[in-house]
Amino acid sequence: AGRAERAEQANTTLASQLALRTHALNTIEGADVEVPSPAVGASAAMVQAAVDAAVLALNAVAFLGYGVFPVTFFCADPSLKQWVPAWPGADAAQYWGNLAGDAAWTVEPALLMAAPLLLPASGAARAAAKEKDA
Repeated sequence: AGRAERAEQANTTLASQLALRTHALNTIEGADVEVPSPAVGASAAMVQAAVDAAVLALNAVAFLGYGVFPVTFFCADPSLKQWVPAWPGADAAQYWGNLAGDAAWTVEPALLMAAPLLLPASGAARAAAKEKDA
């Protein structure tokens, strides 16, 4: 009888500790946190996908922009003019390529830092992913 009572008491204690921990996880500084509805989760995923797509596009622009330099370094202007009829010349291509790469890599970190502030769903998606990983 003593062993069964101790086991029941241990189960009750564990259940109450679990309830307290669950409540603590759902509470921030005394204010209850609302559990997002599935629709909010879907919109958060869409916002996160849009941010990821924008970052991918910015990195593609930077790759192409910075990729102009090796092309102008290893190929002569007449041969490039033969392959690309609208070739502006090595100097102009390097200038505009570097400008595109610098602009893309300036906007990218600003976008990543501002996304959680400007798009609350993006911050919610990252917080949910962080909780899921933990």
